[in-house]
Amino acid sequence: PEAAALIERNIASTGLDVSLVLASVPEVLRSTLSGRTFDIVLLDPPYALDGDALAEVLAAVGEVVAVGGEVWLEAGKHRPDPVWPAGLRHERSRRYGETVLHTAVREEAPQ
Repeated sequence: PEAAALIERNIASTGLDVSLVLASVPEVLRSTLSGRTFDIVLLDPPYALDGDALAEVLAAVGEVVAVGGEVWLEAGKHRPDPVWPAGLRHERSRRYGETVLHTAVREEAPQ
C-alpha cells in the first residue's frame, strides 16, 4: 500500500495520462485485465510460483502488454531464468543482492 501510494504520487506529479493497476497473479489469470494493454507490467514478486505456474502467468501477462511494452519480473537469484512465451523477447537480467530483475519486450501483437 505505501509503495502504491508513492507510485500514485509520482504519476500525478508527471501530469501524464497514466493509471496504476494493482492486481494479484490470480486476478491476472482470471482476465480482469482482458481487453486492456499496458506499456509496462511489473510482476513483483512471484517467488512462490513453480516453473509451470510462472509460465502460465507470463503467458497471461503477455496478452496485456502493448507492442514495444515491457514485462519486469522480479525473482530470487537461485530461481532458473524464466521461459518467456512467444512474442516476449528477453531483454536483460540484472542481479541486486538476492534478487534478479528480468525484463522482456513485446515484439508482436498477441494472437
